[in-house]
Amino acid sequence: MRPAGRRNRGYRYGSVAYHAAAAVCAALPLPVSAALFACFLLRAAVLPGRGPRVRTVGLVEPDCSAALAALLLVFA
Repeated sequence: MRPAGRRNRGYRYGSVAYHAAAAVCAALPLPVSAALFACFLLRAAVLPGRGPRVRTVGLVEPDCSAALAALLLVFA
């Protein structure tokens, strides 16, 4: 059994597919969210291939969450 994580290609493809589906679903009720979710999709596609440190990912994730919260506060 292969471990999930940054070296597992199937896990990476699954993450990209999940973020692509999330981008489509988020854009339907709130079209302005498409740009933010496109950034999330880009992050899911690019970061694992670059071998980021845990610290880097740890610093990016709260920023993404804060951006989503701000978007929802402003437009929802």
